[in-house]
Amino acid sequence: MTPANTRDASFAYAARGWHTFPLVPGMKIPATPRGHLDATNDRYTVARWFADPKCNIGISTGASGLLVIDIDGRNALSIFEEMAGDAGLPHTYRVKTRSEHGQHFYFRSPHHFEVKSSAGLLGPGIDVRAAGGYVVAPPSFVTADRKGPSGTYEVMIDAPVAELPYWLGERLHGLQHPAKEARVNIGKICRPETPRHVALLRTQLTFISADCGYERYRSIIWAILSSGWSCAEQLALEWSKSAPDRFDELTFHALVRYFDPTRPNCPSLGSIYFAARQEGWDG
Repeated sequence: MTPANTRDASFAYAARGWHTFPLVPGMKIPATPRGHLDATNDRYTVARWFADPKCNIGISTGASGLLVIDIDGRNALSIFEEMAGDAGLPHTYRVKTRSEHGQHFYFRSPHHFEVKSSAGLLGPGIDVRAAGGYVVAPPSFVTADRKGPSGTYEVMIDAPVAELPYWLGERLHGLQHPAKEARVNIGKICRPETPRHVALLRTQLTFISADCGYERYRSIIWAILSSGWSCAEQLALEWSKSAPDRFDELTFHALVRYFDPTRPNCPSLGSIYFAARQEGWDG
């Protein structure tokens, strides 16, 4: 059940071993000088911090040994359900956030590799709060702002925090810690950056809709970046924005940040050639 106030919540979270810190009333902004780095599970410290019942409460995910999947919206939840497949959504401690379909899925951090906080890497509207991050916790109330409506954070499922599912851990590991064995020399296998080759790629991309599923979207973005061209990121951005209703800036920049040409089976310009041919390009 959702604690009655942030003082009681801080004691309950400390009993779980979670590290908390105060947030500015009605906001997600830390109220301590170093934010989540000040978080603690010391009962006396949190009692002093949360003497003001209006303070919101933050949980430092990394310090607490937690990995939280932050779902923002119905579409993001659908993508997460598709990732889970036949395994279904994990039964774990779950929180409803302030938005209508917003949810936090809590998991124990894996011991064999570090997961860093990221925005949009798993898909549009799906953020990861782990090392270097924090989450707003029940019963915090956040007022409306440009990012969302006003609302209270509430416990949806008061279950033990589950281990990170294999399918999710495998995906996060592959995205954040790609294998380095099979290095390739991109410069030797890609076309040189000439006006003709850039124009050809632009033409091919016009045949491939950016209004597509996440896996295909990620593959095309990484294929463009695999060219190694100075204009590659701009080309990828232009293609992404050709579907304005689907474009998500956080997801785009996360994919650019985590692109690694040494990743096994990394898409190449050849995959764009074949995709364009399938969609009717006859060049």
